[in-house]
Amino acid sequence: MAAFLDVILRGLALAGQAVAIGGVLFVLLVYRGLGAPKRVWTLVAAGAAVVVTAQALALLIVTVELDGHASVLGALAGTQYFHATVARMLAAAVILIGALSVRRAPRVGTWWPILLGAVGALVVSAAWTSHAAARLEGRGLLLLLDALHQLAAAAWIGGLLHLIVTALRRDPVAPAVLLRRFSVLAIVAVGTLLAAGIGLTLGYVDSLRGMVGTAYGLMVMTKAVMLGLLLVFGAVNFFVVRRLPPDDAAAPVRLRRYVEVELASASPCCSRQRR
Repeated sequence: MAAFLDVILRGLALAGQAVAIGGVLFVLLVYRGLGAPKRVWTLVAAGAAVVVTAQALALLIVTVELDGHASVLGALAGTQYFHATVARMLAAAVILIGALSVRRAPRVGTWWPILLGAVGALVVSAAWTSHAAARLEGRGLLLLLDALHQLAAAAWIGGLLHLIVTALRRDPVAPAVLLRRFSVLAIVAVGTLLAAGIGLTLGYVDSLRGMVGTAYGLMVMTKAVMLGLLLVFGAVNFFVVRRLPPDDAAAPVRLRRYVEVELASASPCCSRQRR
């Protein structure tokens, strides 16, 4: 039961991380100079709160599993996993506080370096709870690739959610402007995601036999097929966005449905197993 709950909590933490990081990058790169609506920062705060809660509960489960013995808990507090988890919670807490503060302010202002620093800390600390942190050889490169993979996935998947609740609704800002900007962000994110994913696959699966003869290899192949199908939806959205009149007050309903499908498909496709 504890193992099952741990898997659920890890999934929730990754989902919350995507919403929080994706929202910050969405405002910075897509809403630049336009003033993001309050609901974006509300989602960012909610995502960060999910990360803090999920990680706190995960530590609680580990503590209960260790029967609460002082000596064992002291050893746990000295582990790399504990330090990375606490750092992840602190980084998410900073994003939570920043998002709630910015939500009530007319401009982000001096919160930008704090929010971006917290995003970086969240990505790095999350990478230190991955398979890469347990490797003895090539750990630095694998950690870098994992961090890039998580950052790109958050920018894309989290950005899709924020796109649905902003640009695909009737907004003061013409949705065509936001959609074109996000399209560029998504292309860069997907390219980074593919490059980092290939690097991680080469690091974890060192042969063709490993791809077809191990559970991890089969999982990678399944995700590759899913990603290929997902890119078809992305390509359709790309061409639809390029044909939108710049002065349209609302995006087509069909485009919203395509983006919703892309979001639903991208979430399991780009998730990574934690250790």
